[in-house]
Amino acid sequence: MDNKIMSKEEAYSFLYAFLGLITYTISMFFLLYQKQKGIIFVENLATINSGIAYFICAYCFMIPKLNKHLNRDGANIKERILLKLFGNLTCFIIGTLLSVMFFIVVL
Repeated sequence: MDNKIMSKEEAYSFLYAFLGLITYTISMFFLLYQKQKGIIFVENLATINSGIAYFICAYCFMIPKLNKHLNRDGANIKERILLKLFGNLTCFIIGTLLSVMFFIVVL
């Protein structure tokens, strides 16, 4: 019996989700801080935030179709690497989506 808490892939998934959550949060707080100081990079942060949320939701609906195409029998090594990359990217996107939802409420 294996006494591991989680596998290596699950640990990477949580790491990427955490990185997505942290990077988007830090960037939004940076933009809010700069806006408070009078330096305006983006005029309306709420519009940018909702646009990112729509993009992420569209990405989450496209991923299962792409995974179905790549995860077929007889897939070559490049397709397997792409499948692993999209898995990690999806975890990052889900972490970012959590942060986006927080800022939709705040902004």
